[in-house]
Amino acid sequence: MNKGSFIAVAVDTIMVYGDWHLSNGSVMTLNPNGTVDVVNADGESAQGTYTFSGRSGQASVGNDTYTLSVNDKGQMLVSVNGGTAEYTSHIMTQPKNDWYEMAVGTYSNWLFGSQLECVLEYSESRAMARLYGFLPTSPQTCLEFYWTPGEYAVAMANDPYDTFYDHVQDGQMLGRVYAYPVAIDEAGNKAVFENDVFYFGMQFQIPSVGGFGADVDTYKVSGWLTE
Repeated sequence: MNKGSFIAVAVDTIMVYGDWHLSNGSVMTLNPNGTVDVVNADGESAQGTYTFSGRSGQASVGNDTYTLSVNDKGQMLVSVNGGTAEYTSHIMTQPKNDWYEMAVGTYSNWLFGSQLECVLEYSESRAMARLYGFLPTSPQTCLEFYWTPGEYAVAMANDPYDTFYDHVQDGQMLGRVYAYPVAIDEAGNKAVFENDVFYFGMQFQIPSVGGFGADVDTYKVSGWLTE
């Protein structure tokens, strides 16, 4: 990973993974790997693919095209084959407690200049990984991201995350610093995995004040706990 390829971009992305109940009685499931499952009111199921960036996207399932959008209130609207966009409801389900320890390694944090030993945990049902103890200011905080083991692309779940660091300059409290994931390659990925290393593009900001700096944090795996 060449840090020289770091690209700072604006952050305005909504996570839409999960089950959505449509007005026509269908249930649409948007999966982290880019696939979508639709079960209609008669119980018939079909699978396709979808893309979603920022606050809008599109899904293709069989002969049907679903246009997805999220308004300023965080509500999902879906139109089918160019029809009227209608509100959907997110189906809240209790996720399985299937977290397990996958690897051990070291997280290098640019903001604090720290290198902390962390355990990488993984949940198959969520297609999500998490790192506890990556922040020296808040050991109980975890960094969560969607990832398929071995794949290059990583999708951040914390957007932004609280660093629990209040910056003081010349005796004046400027405010709390937050970390916003930003793109680190030309494809727009904000985090990637290659050669046993996770790379996380982070732009640090104090809301209503301005940018605090940006760089690429890393988590280097020193040992895999599972085959």
